[in-house]
Amino acid sequence: MYDVWKPPEQRPLRQLPGLLASSLGLLWESARTEFVLVAILQVVSGAMGGVLLVLVKNLLDAIQASSASQDFGPVLGWLGVLGVLTLLTTFSGSMQWELQRILGEQVDRRAMLRIFEVAGVASLEAFETPDFHNRLERAWISSGSRPTQITQSLLSLMSSLAGVLGVVIALFAVLPVLVPLLLVGSVPVLLLTARGSKALYAFNFGLTPLDRRRMYISRVLTHREHAHEVIAFGLAGFLNARWRDLHDQRLAEMRTLVRQRMWLGALSSLGNTLLFVAPVALVSYLLVNGTMQLPQAVAAATGILLLRPTLQGVIWSATQLYECALFLEDYEQFVRMKDELVAEHGGGPAPASFSTLRLESVTFNYPGVEAPALRNVTLDIGAGQVVALVGENGSGKTTLAKLLCGLYAPLGGRVLWDQTDTAQVKPAALRKSVAVLFQDFCKYLLDVSENIGVGRHERLGDPDSIREAAEHAGAHAFIRDLPEGYRTLLGPEFEGGHNLSIGQWQRMALARAFLRDAPLVILDEPTAALDARAEHELFDSMRTLFAGRTVLLISHRFSSVRSADRIYVLHKGELVEQGTHEQLMQLNGQYADLFTLQAAAYQSNGVAAEAAERNGAVP
Repeated sequence: MYDVWKPPEQRPLRQLPGLLASSLGLLWESARTEFVLVAILQVVSGAMGGVLLVLVKNLLDAIQASSASQDFGPVLGWLGVLGVLTLLTTFSGSMQWELQRILGEQVDRRAMLRIFEVAGVASLEAFETPDFHNRLERAWISSGSRPTQITQSLLSLMSSLAGVLGVVIALFAVLPVLVPLLLVGSVPVLLLTARGSKALYAFNFGLTPLDRRRMYISRVLTHREHAHEVIAFGLAGFLNARWRDLHDQRLAEMRTLVRQRMWLGALSSLGNTLLFVAPVALVSYLLVNGTMQLPQAVAAATGILLLRPTLQGVIWSATQLYECALFLEDYEQFVRMKDELVAEHGGGPAPASFSTLRLESVTFNYPGVEAPALRNVTLDIGAGQVVALVGENGSGKTTLAKLLCGLYAPLGGRVLWDQTDTAQVKPAALRKSVAVLFQDFCKYLLDVSENIGVGRHERLGDPDSIREAAEHAGAHAFIRDLPEGYRTLLGPEFEGGHNLSIGQWQRMALARAFLRDAPLVILDEPTAALDARAEHELFDSMRTLFAGRTVLLISHRFSSVRSADRIYVLHKGELVEQGTHEQLMQLNGQYADLFTLQAAAYQSNGVAAEAAERNGAVP
């Protein structure tokens, strides 16, 4: 069982004006022309109710007068006016519906773009915290349908308010006492429906972590990247049961919510019934005892019939607005994170190159983890050097590399590009000077040119540069044989997509690093998916391929790092050894132990060792 979260606060109804102002800002920013046009049409359409009431009264007066004079002309005149009004009202409603389609689409578009903007400035640390993902999930869900709902609800509220105002003015002239009776009687109904909206918001807020887990299992069961292991291990039944358990908990919470909202709905329905019956009873009483004449009574009854749906429209629209605003407040809070995330980083200009990179007493902890991933690490990397990081799994190699390229900020110590502290510069500007090939590189479901071009997307229109990068990565030969060459769509998920082997995908990722043409190149296990011969060819030509650039190489294969200018050995987050291959072997410490262990695996079989040595795979 998973805990159900509670909202940080129960936002009272008095916050509605502020939440509506924020929603109006989103509408105005997204599509002001359409919003103004629809708003005008809604107000005019709503006001027609009051005009209709006046017309009905005048038509009845004309009928009564015509019955005595036998002149049907005045009746025809009022019927003509009524027909024109009906035509205009109907056409106005059709225009509103079509314009709202465009308005809703534009609001959804703007809402999603604002989420993307926040995600684009978030640090890697943010993406590794549950709180960020919970807030992102709530913002994502709210942005999907709530902007459209709030648009429709707001416009409906404007129309209903205009209708109420028109009918109230007309009713005030006919029977003034009805106006306060109807308006005051609406308040309890409004409060009851608002309470139901709060309950729905609390339900959705509380189940966000559970729903994220449920959706994750859905992805594991249905997405290609998990299919091979789910099938091989026979996990479908196990994962189905886990998904059912999570959904059963959601259903249990939903039943509680539905029971609560049903009681509130029953009370609200009772209020609506009284709001209709009481005025009708009053008019009937006044008509029976002779206080009112028949035309007045008919006009009053018509006004009640017209006012009741418009009042219900006001109540419904206001509570829908409040409900949407509660959810959109989560969206707005997420969007406001953009300024906070930007403020976390420095704003100074980033250096385009360096003579020396230096980590100075650097310490780093991952969010929610007490043990530091790096502890008091100090090292130097000179421009043009090939430097290697080695160590056992979990020693902090990849973490250190991410600190160097500005994906993480150290919790202690400094990362310096010459004399510039990277904490004081814009991270995005700093990253332009870094090319990274991650061990868990991405496989973009784009065409070949785009897959390589994302390494420096400004050069997507330069096919010669993309081809040159592919040649350096050893990818051009197999790209040339693809059905459409560099225009071939990759990945089998989309129609016409062509899949690659894992080694070919890694060469595509390596081509991205070449295209980036940055002064610092970080290669995290760049040959993990390559065969021994391809690995040997790559490392044998590395200094030529990356001439003039600094290379930080992370590898478990010691044959790959022995020729590095300097090797740093990490152990449990600490820098324990450094030097050239020969110096570290003479030191006879951890590097020598690891090197010897790896070499022994080859040397235990003479034939295998000889074949591996021919391919450059033996240290």
